[in-house]
Amino acid sequence: MRFLNSCLALDISLPHLATAFQRRQTTVVALWLAWFLTALAWTAGSLPASVARAGEPGPILLEPREEIYVPTLPVPGAAAAFLEQEDFFLDIEPIDPDILLAQKIQDPAIETVDEMTARPAGSGGRSGARSGAGEWWDSIRDPAIRTVDEQTRDTGKKDDKKKGDDKKKKDEKKWFDRINIRGYTQFRINSVLWNDESQAPPYHPADRSIGPFNEFFIRRCRIIFSGDLSDRLYFYIQPDFAAGIPGVRDGAINYAQLRDCYGDVYLTKNKVNRVRVGQSKIPFGWDNMQSSSNRLPLDRSDPINSPINGERGMGIFYYWTPEEAQDLYKEVLDEGLKGSGNYGVFGIGVYNGQGVSRADANSNMHFVMRLEMPWKTDSGQIMEAGVQAYTGSYSPYLAPIETTFGDVVPVVDPANGVLDQRIAGTFVYYPQPFGITTEWSVGDGPQLTGLDQPQPVIVSRPLNGGYVLVNYKIDSKKYGTIFPYFRWQQYNGGYLWERNSPDTFVNNFDLGVEWQIQPQMELTVEYDFVNRTNTGANAKIVDANYAQFRGDMLRFQFQINY
Repeated sequence: MRFLNSCLALDISLPHLATAFQRRQTTVVALWLAWFLTALAWTAGSLPASVARAGEPGPILLEPREEIYVPTLPVPGAAAAFLEQEDFFLDIEPIDPDILLAQKIQDPAIETVDEMTARPAGSGGRSGARSGAGEWWDSIRDPAIRTVDEQTRDTGKKDDKKKGDDKKKKDEKKWFDRINIRGYTQFRINSVLWNDESQAPPYHPADRSIGPFNEFFIRRCRIIFSGDLSDRLYFYIQPDFAAGIPGVRDGAINYAQLRDCYGDVYLTKNKVNRVRVGQSKIPFGWDNMQSSSNRLPLDRSDPINSPINGERGMGIFYYWTPEEAQDLYKEVLDEGLKGSGNYGVFGIGVYNGQGVSRADANSNMHFVMRLEMPWKTDSGQIMEAGVQAYTGSYSPYLAPIETTFGDVVPVVDPANGVLDQRIAGTFVYYPQPFGITTEWSVGDGPQLTGLDQPQPVIVSRPLNGGYVLVNYKIDSKKYGTIFPYFRWQQYNGGYLWERNSPDTFVNNFDLGVEWQIQPQMELTVEYDFVNRTNTGANAKIVDANYAQFRGDMLRFQFQINY
């Protein structure tokens, strides 16, 4: 690469050289060869020098802030006259810093082993770069913390010089300098200790690694791009590289899927009023709003998560978040209290109701409204309470069912979408150090009926369910932060986004502990006492119902934040 750049910089032209050969101008040919060998030597690094115009000394900028001079090469008069006559001179421009950077690129394996090699303080090589990387590593926290920071107004205190300087620097940045990149990955292994083999095999709609064959599994691998493009516009894009595709067989996993892609338009610069357009989380359920990177149990609760596939949809929403609430949402996450983030004290919107990255299947959009209020007592205890509701029509996805009448496909009544509506209440007592979270929902939704009939039908039926999560925060300077927790959940009703929306009963107890070894890594161990309907498309039918998966599971998850 350096040799090619050298040749280009010296303007070595084959037609001119051919002309010199034809005219038997040996002096010119010799001069060309001298220049060529000079370029070759400089390429190999043996000559710490540059070249300039023939007959003139001059500087060349090889490295930033480094000028090197070379003596003038003697040019015989005849050759000089020929070069001048043909406008035949050598001219070199300062080398582009990007070219110099490209010349430093090595085999990726070399870079990898450099990063994996410990270097003593003061050693040569890339120690300065490693020091900067170390500072960056130490600054990494849960991605949800960074998100709520971006959604919180700038306090703008005049007596805070540092913040004033930071704001000035931020204003001077170009839009692409304001983009933040972060993410997290969750690795899992699940072990079914026992299960009732007379009923359904192991299954969980939120974790595809739970099944007859247990293996290591990447549950999530996400990278987040976000930032304030201006004082009025914030953007957020989050792909997941460990997603599954509905209907794909042969155990294919780890597809890329767009989870979030939206823009927030701030109607006021203090970020109190904003309009969100795009694909994002639907403001229903505190459990759904909380990031998976920040949640204690390995999976969301079925009563709150079952109505919205992927917790997301395409739509437009308005959020109102007073300044006091912004501060509390930020404080909860900054203190490591497992908050849900800033989704407004009041939120309202319309969206496609089929779920994440799915086109709408009917002409009836969903409507959602949420009111959630955080507050802080005189003793410093932070709490949160709220209510949320949505309504719309959902078109279930269908699959053949093996019944006593053979393989049958249910029909949907009405055909243009089944009534889907719920209301839920929330109460959160943040762990300072003891904490409790509970939510309960009731409503009507799609549910499979008539498995004992020749033609099963999916209609709207009542549903209800909720959960209670108890946790305790233990801070240790030596061992990090430890969160023991216990959750009980129960749900009765159709599992909306599973194929055929089967009638479901869940009664689970989850006992676990999360160990935050460092802000960049977490280990969770969870023991589940499971009694849940196997809602898979190939589920076993027992007594005209999808069979139950009953058993115990031991589960492990290791999470890295970056």
